[in-house]
Amino acid sequence: MSSTRDSELLRVLRERQAETGGEGSPSPETIRDEWIDAVSGLLDTISEWLDGARSEGLVSLARSALELSEARLGTYPTEQLVLEMPPDDVVVVRPVGRSIIGGSGRVDVVAGPRNVMLVRRDTEWCVAERTPRVQFTPLDREEFERVLLDLTQRG
Repeated sequence: MSSTRDSELLRVLRERQAETGGEGSPSPETIRDEWIDAVSGLLDTISEWLDGARSEGLVSLARSALELSEARLGTYPTEQLVLEMPPDDVVVVRPVGRSIIGGSGRVDVVAGPRNVMLVRRDTEWCVAERTPRVQFTPLDREEFERVLLDLTQRG
């Protein structure tokens, strides 16, 4: 087994221990609140990245309430971001949950039947793509624009 694989295993096991109440670990409420803040921060960042397109009338943005339920964290309120772009594209940035394997949260970017996963690894958001193994690319403005173009391309 490679040292990179060992590191990933150890990271996942540490996250699991923290979520299940290992000594000195944060409470489920603390984890949930931190996750809600992380999602809100991501939606704020995406909105900022799209300010130019919004000011030109090329995209409209709306946040809407969403309720999620997870075994360890309970039911909690969060938000999703709905993007509308000409001619008739609708893209939704929707949180899926905090409790995932291989990361500390997942948000999907959805356009009809197509979607791209954003995975939070520690405190960094990444685009997760299966090619055939999962590859993580740090999320920045350029990468998010690529995701939008891929999801809304015609044909």
